[in-house]
Amino acid sequence: MKKRIVSLTLALALIFSLSVTASASGPIAPRWDYTDAVHMVLMFSGSTALCNVTLTGKTDVSLMRVTVYLQKEKANGSYANVETWYEEVHGAEFELDQSVPNCESGNYRLYISARVYDSKGNSEGVTGETFAKC
Repeated sequence: MKKRIVSLTLALALIFSLSVTASASGPIAPRWDYTDAVHMVLMFSGSTALCNVTLTGKTDVSLMRVTVYLQKEKANGSYANVETWYEEVHGAEFELDQSVPNCESGNYRLYISARVYDSKGNSEGVTGETFAKC
């Protein structure tokens, strides 16, 4: 009976600690001066990577230089580029919707690196990443 109580207590403690971590990480977001949001989705359909990225600037944004990388994790934990997309957008909205077929099994990262400019030429760097397994 004591073993059951101890096991149940440990299980509840583990569940509680996981739920606290998840809820604490949810509302935390970076603060940008010229960028409203970055939304990224990376998922796999079989061996095809489905990549979607949206970068939204604030109303005064006139230019965005955006590079998006699909990367595969190497054995040492670093990443190797599988595909790279670059776009220069004159405006405040960037969207990428691409698929990459024939990905090998492993861990992948979708990474964005952008420079966002307001109409006066002021700028900020924006980065983001999301992960998925093939």
